[in-house]
Amino acid sequence: MKGGTQLDYLRQLNAFENWLEYNELGAGPQLLWYKLMVIANRSGWQSELSIANTRLQAMTKTSEKTLINNRNQLIQNGLQKKKKRGRTKAGVYIITD
Repeated sequence: MKGGTQLDYLRQLNAFENWLEYNELGAGPQLLWYKLMVIANRSGWQSELSIANTRLQAMTKTSEKTLINNRNQLIQNGLQKKKKRGRTKAGVYIITD
């Protein structure tokens, strides 16, 4: 792991934990956020990540409906952004600070 990448990861984790001290967020959206950070870290912190719902469902052990609900909670709280690319293409997640 490169020094900058490690710092990005730790900075994101610390910021999220600090945010959770003052804001309420269920376990499902929290797990999804952590899994998205794992993917972002493995990608070298690309600003946009194309991830299929099926991959995230497998990582979080959730149904598509639950995944979408969890994702929407992250978006509503400003913790995640997503670009739609049509019904047949994976969505693009945008890592927010």
